[in-house]
Amino acid sequence: MLNPDGVVIGNFRTSLCGRDLNRTFKMSNDFLIPEVKTLKELVLKLKAEYRGRLIFFLDLHGHSVKKNVFLYGPEYEIWEANYYKTRIFPKIISNKSDMFRYYSCLFRVSEFKKSTARAVVLRNVPHCYTIEASTGFYYCPIEKKDIPFTPAKWT
Repeated sequence: MLNPDGVVIGNFRTSLCGRDLNRTFKMSNDFLIPEVKTLKELVLKLKAEYRGRLIFFLDLHGHSVKKNVFLYGPEYEIWEANYYKTRIFPKIISNKSDMFRYYSCLFRVSEFKKSTARAVVLRNVPHCYTIEASTGFYYCPIEKKDIPFTPAKWT
């Protein structure tokens, strides 16, 4: 968790200084948001340590509007090998869990998301995902109804 200081005072998206850390990855301020600098340095360190074999980056978020668990993935052109490779991971998850909805996933980095962790880390790691989990419900296709997320569902 990058923003425990913000969460402790009741923020769910911003740090103690009031900055949305996920929107500041492109141009981080080392004084106000040292967490971003530290995470970027960690990614580079792990990439060097694993000699370029670091292939996954997962950024976990809660979503206050959409249902289910889904992800935002990297954007590749259809002729690139990673275009299909990036879709395998979420497809496997969707086959294993009713909570995960593959068809809610989006494999695009829109202009206003280019400063997020997923987009910035993508320069160094080929499979960067933001996994979003609803803070409320998921639609269960077997029961054909919305089911509330409870702690029991995560165990």
